[in-house]
Parts: sequence; structure tokens; C-alpha cells
Amino acid sequence: MIWRKILCKLGTLAHNKDFTARDVSEYVGVDGSAAVRKMSKRGLIRKTGRGKYYPTPKGWRAVERACRVR
Repeated sequence: MIWRKILCKLGTLAHNKDFTARDVSEYVGVDGSAAVRKMSKRGLIRKTGRGKYYPTPKGWRAVERACRVR
């Protein structure tokens, strides 16, 4: 359940720009470093620069699924 919330908010956060672990912490309200590590390990985000990340195509599909209203 919490991952759905994180992924959905990640879509808003990452819209047309890179983000940092700190951005995730501030915007989602979770431990950004841990969330970034887990998403990176699962192939949902990729590193784009020093401390910056962006969703992969797999990550965008996960965001779309997480944000779907049921």
C-alpha cells in the first residue's frame, strides 16, 4: 500500500525533471534514501547524475498502475 502511494507521488515529482532522495523525502514523507535504493534495485529508476534519478520505462509503467483509480 505504501509503495503505491510512493510510486504515484513519484510520477508527479518526476514529471519532466530529475529528482533526488531528498526530494522524495520532502514530497512523499518517507525515508528518501531507502526508497531510492529499493526503486533502483528493482529497476524502477536510474541514476542520471550525481545524486539525481529519473524513472525508467518500467518505472513509468509502475507509476501508471499505482495512480490508477479503482
